[in-house]
Amino acid sequence: MTRISGGSSGGSAAAVSAGLALGALGTDTAGSVRIPAALCGVVGLKPTYGMVSKFGVIPPEAAFDTVGVLTRCAWDAAALFSIITGHDPLDPTSVRAEVLDFIAGVEESFSHGRIGVPRGFFQDVIDQRISKFFERFITNLGRLEVASEDVEIKDIDRAFDIWFPIHRAENAAFHAEWYPSRSSEYGEDVRRGLQSGMEVTAVQYLNAQKSRARMEKEMVETMSHLDYLALPTVAVPAPRIGEDPMRVGGKAFDVHRLLIKLTLPFNVTGFPSLSLPIGSIDGLPVGAQIVGKPFEEVKIMALANAYEEKYGLFGEPTLN
Repeated sequence: MTRISGGSSGGSAAAVSAGLALGALGTDTAGSVRIPAALCGVVGLKPTYGMVSKFGVIPPEAAFDTVGVLTRCAWDAAALFSIITGHDPLDPTSVRAEVLDFIAGVEESFSHGRIGVPRGFFQDVIDQRISKFFERFITNLGRLEVASEDVEIKDIDRAFDIWFPIHRAENAAFHAEWYPSRSSEYGEDVRRGLQSGMEVTAVQYLNAQKSRARMEKEMVETMSHLDYLALPTVAVPAPRIGEDPMRVGGKAFDVHRLLIKLTLPFNVTGFPSLSLPIGSIDGLPVGAQIVGKPFEEVKIMALANAYEEKYGLFGEPTLN
């Protein structure tokens, strides 16, 4: 084993990819369903925030945690998602949204549309081999009569700065019962994270929440004339174990920040997002992200299903 499978739902994605399970669940706080999906060559759906109950899930970060699904194809994602979605009064973040027939929707509801590509957000950090696959993906969407255009989303580059204080503070609040009183039972990296969360001020937390609301509004406005957004799921192929920092285009990047850069904005805004395998580089899968408007999971799964029906399944890894 020389490469990571992504985190934190890497085990779920690896199991589906290896054929050990038809589908699996994961939780996505910064990309932890979609990143493993991309690195393991499977489909990963992070639904709209609140569409799946988190009751029974360890809730370190109520603001971002979302339960998602990992499957071999988009149809399977719709089938599994249809089982777990719906309002749950036991989860205070659960929303009362219409529960559709997602399987029928995936099979019947694809109707072309327009897709926005925020190239300015990712073009300077992406491995050029992944860029090649992504541009082919956009070309192939055009053959499905999905017209593309470049878009700019204001403040999308600030997603990490908005997410970080909320993430750290809520994580520390959840662990306050045990940290620091039982700090010796935590790993060093977790202790550092919890300590930094305890140092987030109320002003920093509230300002981040205000910025989060503005970013969500800006994304709604950007997508007002669009049906989807598209961008790579991860900027690089699966990193080697212990490879940190990671170099892209001659620049060194913190591997964790690089992996979550392209998925994080849709945790901050709560928009649904699906990672679809689109090819592989030397046996390492490549994923593209399809983002929809809130509560339009069926549309992004239908587009993914139409793509698979036209071009086949990609990204199945070589198992040694």
